[in-house]
Amino acid sequence: DREWEKVGKWENKSLNMKYPVWPRITASADTDPDDNHLSIVTLEEAPFVIVENVDYLTGTCVRNTVPCRKYFRLNNSTTEGTSVKKCCKGFCIDILKKLSKTVKFTYDLYLVTNGKHGKKI
Repeated sequence: DREWEKVGKWENKSLNMKYPVWPRITASADTDPDDNHLSIVTLEEAPFVIVENVDYLTGTCVRNTVPCRKYFRLNNSTTEGTSVKKCCKGFCIDILKKLSKTVKFTYDLYLVTNGKHGKKI
């Protein structure tokens, strides 16, 4: 019988997590423990998450889209790869944008590399 595991709670305008959140890595490779910044991974699944290319003239995301990165592995490597900037929109992205404003957090959005929801444990 599978059950949900409680990993945190929202209380008194504060998020309390059971497990530590990974710190954000800055450009200088120093860790910056910004509790208000999240790394979020999602899967393309219309109409919830729709992935589009960036605008070819400006190289940016337009309309109601947000930047999201898609990583590709090089030569079957597990550690090396390259990423391409994409733009994400859809029902779940609208919820994410609203939550980030209401709860006051920032995020980096990534697309899964294998196109799957997760891993059966």
